[in-house]
Amino acid sequence: MLFLSSANVESFMVNFQYGVLIFNNIFLLLFILLIVAKIFSQEFSNGTYLLILSKPYSRFTIFLLKYISIWLMIFIFLVINMLATFLVGF
Repeated sequence: MLFLSSANVESFMVNFQYGVLIFNNIFLLLFILLIVAKIFSQEFSNGTYLLILSKPYSRFTIFLLKYISIWLMIFIFLVINMLATFLVGF
C-alpha cells in the first residue's frame, strides 16, 4: 500500500512542474527555430529580400536587427510560458 505524506506530494508537484516547464521550453525553442527558418526562406522565395537590401542599411545591420528581434521573441515567449506554468502549477 502506498502512503503519501504531504512532503512527498509537495515534492512530486514541484518536480512535475519543473518537468513540464523544461518540456515546454524545449518545444517552444524548436517551434521558434521553425518560425525563424520559415521567415528567412519566405524572404527569398517572395523576393522581399531585394526590397530590404535596397534600403540604405548594410547587410550586417539587417541581420543584426533580425537576430535581436528573434531573441526578443524568444524572451517574450519564455516569460509567457513561465507565467502560465507558475499559474497552473499553484
